[in-house]
Amino acid sequence: MKKVLLSKPIDPAGMKVLEGKVKPVILPDSSLETAKRLAIDVEGIILRTNIKLTREIIEAAPHLKVISRTGVGVDNIDVAAATEKGILVCNTPGVNSISVAEQALALMLSVA
Repeated sequence: MKKVLLSKPIDPAGMKVLEGKVKPVILPDSSLETAKRLAIDVEGIILRTNIKLTREIIEAAPHLKVISRTGVGVDNIDVAAATEKGILVCNTPGVNSISVAEQALALMLSVA
């Protein structure tokens, strides 16, 4: 079964989606050495904001095919290193647009 490295635990509903399709491996800490060690045999990484996915980690993952960022930005991923290795990098643009708009309106109303 293919392994996917999760930089942090995800919502139980998300874990249920992965169940039976891949073997999730949760990063126990955000150290570079741990990330490199666990990345050796993964084909995918689901990345949150707790770690920077550096060239060093990407190069330590010879089977890596995709990096999925659970957020809008990819500033914590060395996209150039991933691109050089033919690794797909994806994110979730616009996922929080409604929440941000609601918060902005609520803040405006709170000071009115």
